[in-house]
Amino acid sequence: MEQLYYIWAKNKGYVGNCVLFWGKNRSGYTCDLSKAGKYTEEDAKDICNGCYNEKIPLRTQDVEKIAILMADSQNVYDLEKPLTEEAA
Repeated sequence: MEQLYYIWAKNKGYVGNCVLFWGKNRSGYTCDLSKAGKYTEEDAKDICNGCYNEKIPLRTQDVEKIAILMADSQNVYDLEKPLTEEAA
């Protein structure tokens, strides 16, 4: 099986304590691994070429070992309801 890589956008920093990865099809940045691109070694080299210490290829299996499920604070406020309201 071919080795795939997430591209850590180290130069873009973090959102909270979540690291940013290149999105699928090089479509911007995301902390959500389901929206992050999985790139071949050739594509990873192309993306990271000349960007020493800014874009870092990380093996997908290594990242997925340390991934945790989190709730995004940007969306949690949409869930607030008084205790007296019935759940929909």
